[in-house]
Amino acid sequence: MLGAIIGDIIGSVYEAYMRSDRKIKPFEPALPHRPMDFIIFLGRRMNGKPACTDDSILTLAIARAVKNCEEKGITDFETCKKEFHDQIITYYNRYQNKTRGWGSGFQKWVKSGAKEDNHSYANGSAMRVCAIGWSYETLEETLEMAKCSSLPTHHNQDAIKGAKAIAAAIFLARKGVSKEEIKRFFEATDSEQVEKYFSDKTKIELFEYKFPNPKEKYHTINPVKLKDIKHITSKQFNYMIMNGNESAQIALRILFETDSYESAIRKAVSIGGDTDTHACLAGAMAEALYQGDEKRTIPKEWIKKAWKALDYLGNDVPEWKDDKELIQWYERRKNDGI
Repeated sequence: MLGAIIGDIIGSVYEAYMRSDRKIKPFEPALPHRPMDFIIFLGRRMNGKPACTDDSILTLAIARAVKNCEEKGITDFETCKKEFHDQIITYYNRYQNKTRGWGSGFQKWVKSGAKEDNHSYANGSAMRVCAIGWSYETLEETLEMAKCSSLPTHHNQDAIKGAKAIAAAIFLARKGVSKEEIKRFFEATDSEQVEKYFSDKTKIELFEYKFPNPKEKYHTINPVKLKDIKHITSKQFNYMIMNGNESAQIALRILFETDSYESAIRKAVSIGGDTDTHACLAGAMAEALYQGDEKRTIPKEWIKKAWKALDYLGNDVPEWKDDKELIQWYERRKNDGI
């Protein structure tokens, strides 16, 4: 879970000024690229301190719902969906004034009573799905719960597919599937190519993504200087908005084109655009892929800085102690190889 949260924290501040003069296409031959020696944990988000966005808060919400369902023995789809729905509302109310990034559509949905599913096509449900990738023992369950967690706020085909893709990648990585095999899994066009990953052959799902193998070097964009920071205009922001499926494909490309957690995060930010999304998604998958590899996993110093940012977030929130324990519970689960 920390892999996603750290990516969100690092990427969120750069979203304000990394170039976004066009929408990044998932399958372009070479992703845009800046020098990757930018400052990590730049403190410009909340009162001059590094901070996460709403997506990390709702990552906690989904994690709490998964844990509650597990402890109560709940497996019914509709009951799980209600638990996801209720925790999303709970965590919004708990932290709504503690961080930024809450979408206007999401807030409108909450304030309307949230009685019906919201039909956002964006990438929020993919950004918060990491706990699901770590929690189930079959790929079928993982995909089903990724869909279930998406429905309350992102009842949309593209958003659901994006959430499924990220959860599936985490599941496969945590089960020891190599990066090359994960790539082939997502590119597969025939059920026989992926049937070994499914225990129930009647529930095989294909993503049929097509990832390019760039022969050219990345075209370099001039690095941004801190003095040039400007807020995004509404027009620029519209170029950044991607549906969940597009965002998942960009994040998977980042994973496949890098070789460590740090390089994945740096590349996610360097391509610009929706940097917190790219870094959150790529970070969630890289955490699973490089678990146990001290040289390629999350740098220990980054973890320390992330906890400082999170403790600042929960400073005057009574429930923060329980939420901190929730993150630690998932970290123990990860370290135990579950």
